[in-house]
Amino acid sequence: MEYKYSRYNWLIDYDTNCLIIANGFTGSMAQIKTEYITIFRNYFGKEEHINRLLNELDNETRDNLIYGGFLVEIDFDERRMLEHRFRCKSYAELSSITVVPTMECNFNCTYCYQEGGVEKSPIITDEVIDQIVVIAKNCSGRHFQISFTGGEPLLYPERVIKVCKRVQEARSQDYKEFSANVITNGYLLDKVLVRDLHQYGVHRMQITIDGDRDAHNRRRPLRNGAPTYDRIVNNAIMASEYLYLNIRVNCESTLDKQYISVKKLFEGNDNVRVSPASTRYDHKNQEQLTKQNVSFLYERLSCIPTEKCISSFRPKLAGCSATNAFGIVILPDGSTCKCWHEISGVLENRYGSILSSPFNPFRQTKKLWPWLDFNPYVNESPCYECRILPNCGGACPAKWILEGATDCTQTEYLQQFENIIRESASRLINKTQDNNRKGG
Repeated sequence: MEYKYSRYNWLIDYDTNCLIIANGFTGSMAQIKTEYITIFRNYFGKEEHINRLLNELDNETRDNLIYGGFLVEIDFDERRMLEHRFRCKSYAELSSITVVPTMECNFNCTYCYQEGGVEKSPIITDEVIDQIVVIAKNCSGRHFQISFTGGEPLLYPERVIKVCKRVQEARSQDYKEFSANVITNGYLLDKVLVRDLHQYGVHRMQITIDGDRDAHNRRRPLRNGAPTYDRIVNNAIMASEYLYLNIRVNCESTLDKQYISVKKLFEGNDNVRVSPASTRYDHKNQEQLTKQNVSFLYERLSCIPTEKCISSFRPKLAGCSATNAFGIVILPDGSTCKCWHEISGVLENRYGSILSSPFNPFRQTKKLWPWLDFNPYVNESPCYECRILPNCGGACPAKWILEGATDCTQTEYLQQFENIIRESASRLINKTQDNNRKGG
């Protein structure tokens, strides 16, 4: 069997006596044996020397290079395989939807890409809920999931609970599973509500806490300007007794301690994951500020070895629910869109409605096709030759489809990618050392 090097290999000099190889296609990572370090530095990745490399390695090492995807069969096209998997994902059967019970919001966040919500909005009706139940019941897959977002979905908790209860009942009649997650600011939570949500299938919740008390209250006040930090922190701690929480921290380059302060609040709580994200202002025409925040995220936070959500080296297929042919966001009046970024604004000029007869939620196919045509694996894509394509997946499709990007939208991620591998390698090495100590 003839082999070639994977196009997605990385060779990282961790230190003088430690060499790491990583592969973006498989997510494999390995430390090179000390006696082979010089050989790898001289020959690895150079096709003209592949046979010389293989001849100087023992059988176990050669087998491991093949097993980890560092070497692939001579006629294997990794990029084509990525595209094949992506296309399968894009036309997979519907298994999840997003529901917006209301566009209203009780907060006035300084960076909100939905412009802080609206004060008055339609509220999801029984007619819309009826059709959501039909969609859920007709889904033949074993599991069906609803994500609730807004606005603030828990302004009308009885509507959220009604959707969950009815879908849960409909799915259980056919012995099928249902679960839901809620993206909420957390201000309106109480123990009774959390218990009710959990009873009817809500197992996960995302709440945003933006740093310490002062930073959070400046960035995420109520519409009347009142502070929200203390109440949200207390509610999150209470909710974590029943649900898995993702605590999102929107980080800024000028507030470098905000993530750590939130992390400390939930130390030792196995039901909580604290996830840093870059605060985005590109929707406010402040692209440079957005880039500063993204760079800060990768430069500073990727150097915290415990943060797998930042520095994890793992493959990622392109696309999202919006690029799935059946992915759908349902708004309070039953109108539809594809992407969460399209939720904001007045409820008009949507793709269609789930209340249409005959049922066709995507009547405006002119708006639909760009989502279905999204494909970073084709030759004309600027991502085609990029080495981080298996890990980046072309980034957010909305950048290309809604904002008209024509070049890389992840330059900060690309620039920091070797650091990301290095931090992942650090965890690998530390884990190996710990296991060796325990074994000894």
